[in-house]
Amino acid sequence: MPVGQQCAVYRHAAFGRAKGYSSRAVYEPNGQLPPSCVRQFAIEQGLKIHDWPHSVPMNRYDVGIIVSFGHLIPPATIESFPWGMLNVHPSALPRWRGAAPVNHTILAGDTHAAVTIMQIQPRFDVGPVLKQEIVPVPENCMASKLRQQLAQKGAMMLVDCLEKLPSVVANAKAQSKEGITQAPKLTASMSAVNFCVNTKNDINIRYRALSETFPLHCLWNREPVKLYNMLPLQQCDNLVVESGGEKPPGSSFYHKCRQLLCIKCKDGWVAFGGICPLGKKQMTAKEFYNGFLSKAKFNSVLFTT
Repeated sequence: MPVGQQCAVYRHAAFGRAKGYSSRAVYEPNGQLPPSCVRQFAIEQGLKIHDWPHSVPMNRYDVGIIVSFGHLIPPATIESFPWGMLNVHPSALPRWRGAAPVNHTILAGDTHAAVTIMQIQPRFDVGPVLKQEIVPVPENCMASKLRQQLAQKGAMMLVDCLEKLPSVVANAKAQSKEGITQAPKLTASMSAVNFCVNTKNDINIRYRALSETFPLHCLWNREPVKLYNMLPLQQCDNLVVESGGEKPPGSSFYHKCRQLLCIKCKDGWVAFGGICPLGKKQMTAKEFYNGFLSKAKFNSVLFTT
């Protein structure tokens, strides 16, 4: 969904004198940095902005909309809107309820994602579904790309729901009690790599799902390092790794032709274009090789957990 946390309230044409929305306002969490794209747009359009928490005047607006808001909405706020509040959620609810549905979609290896327009209740992601559409997950898709694709789909679905608000609300369906999964907030520990246990596919999925928020990380020479710019899995399979025979997981090799850092995992090799040792700036694989791997004392040092 769009970057940041947004809550908007609208006065609908069906209850006003003109087609469209005769009154609009934007509510955002106080002190959000950097300012979201919605706040910037509201400023440009001269829309009134309120910092959350802020009480919404009873019956001034007909419907509320929240996207990636991250705050539980009090019952009194929901009840202040005659047509309730709508949420744009990037998953096929009840699958992936929670703060990070896009990331967990990729982590689980799901082949399809979705967007759901739902009514808000005083609990996270449990309200009735107004509209839901399934979206295929592109091969090797990063979380940010999938999120953008779902945001565009969600925007069109939301407009459609608003244009038909009375009928879609009347036909809302309760979420299934089966197939419920949770998508909790991401943590840095989720992006740790264990080359003895993780397969190439495990590492690839973790990279696509998490690395834009928490870079993949492990230990090298008993110090933390972060790994960047992973080579797509199909290209990893085509690497000719001059490893000098069978190597244990965690072994590394610098691919001079491709300028990549290759690391042995449970079932093969993965490759990265960048690395950042603790206390140092991010460096290319070539810089890491010249500064560290090329030295004889580091020849047998493994990447560990």
